[in-house]
Amino acid sequence: SQEDEKFVEMVLAQPPRFWRDYRDQAMMVLIIGSGLYTSEIINLELDQIVLDTDPPYINVAAHGKVPERKAPIVPFARGPLRKWLELRATLPLGDERAVFVSGKGGKMLPATLYRKVQSILKSNDAALRPRGGFGPQVLRNSFLMRQLAKNKPVDVVQQWAGHVETKSTLRYRRLVVNPKGVEAD
Repeated sequence: SQEDEKFVEMVLAQPPRFWRDYRDQAMMVLIIGSGLYTSEIINLELDQIVLDTDPPYINVAAHGKVPERKAPIVPFARGPLRKWLELRATLPLGDERAVFVSGKGGKMLPATLYRKVQSILKSNDAALRPRGGFGPQVLRNSFLMRQLAKNKPVDVVQQWAGHVETKSTLRYRRLVVNPKGVEAD
């Protein structure tokens, strides 16, 4: 959880100067604050975000084995997301529905998202030691572990994560209970 807080602080501490900065800030805190997969962030469309309810959420479409679900938008992600959406509305994007657009106005490439997350996690100021690598998946994992550490019910976290089987969610639960990842006898 301390690593999570440090990552969020680092992302929010960088004052956005250009539209891409607003986009990147919103995108990063939304991944760590909603637990979305890389493909879900890239394919996220404007009509999937529901901010005018309490609590706000994202309608995540079913894909592959992952069922349709509602992912929460945690409080620290709401402000940056709203700012980005306001700015995005002023950009000449035509009919593009993707929330996080590339410099060319279409959907962002997975490699671009990966590089953006990696640059923050590996920055000299970060001194972060993420478990499981330096890509967007580590932010998703962090969200799931944080929810389980807060004693959210496993079935609720399973639904938020889009896990088909409970055992997928329970792997994260074991890491929260036993952070070294060593199975107890």
